[in-house]
Amino acid sequence: MKIIILFILIGNFIFAQSVINAIEAPLNASGLTWDGNYLWCGAYGINGDTIFKLDPDDGTILKKIRWMQDADSYGLTFDQGDLWVNDHISGTDSIFRIDTITGARVHAIPAHKEYMAGLANDGTNLWHCLYYSPDGRAYYVDKIDGSVIDSIDILTLPQPWGAAWDGEYLWVCNDGNYGGAHRIYKIDVSTKLIVDSLDSPGNRPWGLTWDGSYLWVIARGTSPTGFVAYQIDLQGGGTPDIEVTPMNYNFGIIPFDSSLSFSLNIANAGDTTLRIDSIYTQNPVFTIPSLSFPFDIFESADTNILVTFDPDTNAYYSSNVVIICNDPDEETTYVFLEGRGVYPDPVLNPGDTSHNFGSVGVNYVGDWYLSIINEGFPLLVIDSAVFDNNNFFTAQVFPITIDCLDTIAIQIITQATIYGTYNGTMQLYSNDPVESD
Repeated sequence: MKIIILFILIGNFIFAQSVINAIEAPLNASGLTWDGNYLWCGAYGINGDTIFKLDPDDGTILKKIRWMQDADSYGLTFDQGDLWVNDHISGTDSIFRIDTITGARVHAIPAHKEYMAGLANDGTNLWHCLYYSPDGRAYYVDKIDGSVIDSIDILTLPQPWGAAWDGEYLWVCNDGNYGGAHRIYKIDVSTKLIVDSLDSPGNRPWGLTWDGSYLWVIARGTSPTGFVAYQIDLQGGGTPDIEVTPMNYNFGIIPFDSSLSFSLNIANAGDTTLRIDSIYTQNPVFTIPSLSFPFDIFESADTNILVTFDPDTNAYYSSNVVIICNDPDEETTYVFLEGRGVYPDPVLNPGDTSHNFGSVGVNYVGDWYLSIINEGFPLLVIDSAVFDNNNFFTAQVFPITIDCLDTIAIQIITQATIYGTYNGTMQLYSNDPVESD
């Protein structure tokens, strides 16, 4: 499914990068690879024993394979129809080649170090990273026996987690939660130097792959699972990034002979023009001014839209402002609105209009609490309660003041003096203009 996320990409490249697609990834997605047509990813923690085949267009899970019980995927790469996946199994084989049909093990090699993450296949051998003991290193290992052919110290990446090979360069992403930045690095393996880098579009990147034209990264993001696979065009013209403030607004209590407005701010935090195609509300009591669409918001610029609540009855209302734009992974933004319409004058609304006390012994008393709500604005003032039968009375002290939509309870008492049936009426006097008594 398409997901919603806010991001900004800033790199050291001489050109801008564009996020051209963003799809939901499985929970705890870790390790990412491309088989020529589809994405594959593993997981770390929950679902760690499962590898997922994903549709790169919308993130649909096309297949699941169980590759090893109680496992974790710290890295994943494709190799001639099979998958390489690594796990932390101290002292034993830790890098496994499995088939993509059943997940059966085809081959296994020992890792040079225990705390590895990320796998990349350059067509001949494997690259894997090391994020602890020592921090920040990439190893080039033989596919047959796991022996180390070469290594690169990348100390500015204390937590390298994902790796990818684009045919010429090694790409490594760093999990900034444990040191360094949430960033993606391009490494020249011949000079062993970082030649470029860019911010990860989401925090804690845990997987990288190259699809022949674009770089993919799995990181945290706004999706049902909390994990997103981002497709990045490294030679794009930049990416618009919509930021809306606030994302929800409560108008509070508004009499329905009046209205209230607030300014909704729409900003472009991206590095190319944001185009707003439409803005509308989903309930006519919430309105915006008439606008001409589309309109543009240039990079680092913003605009304010007046949103008005104009209730027409005594009710609770909720709705959304819907914003349609060209942000590639937030094409539709919803701003939640709510408010309560009330009468423009105090309104006394009793919970009941009659009550039967039942049987009450002679010279004994019975009581009952009458609830009263003020459904109008502003204050309801009850001045007195008058009874036409002395067998009914109240000990309530008057006047009583009730805020809008507040409720109070008045104790009504009956005392039987002789045997028989009693009836009576109570009148409440207030500043309710319609029912003042």
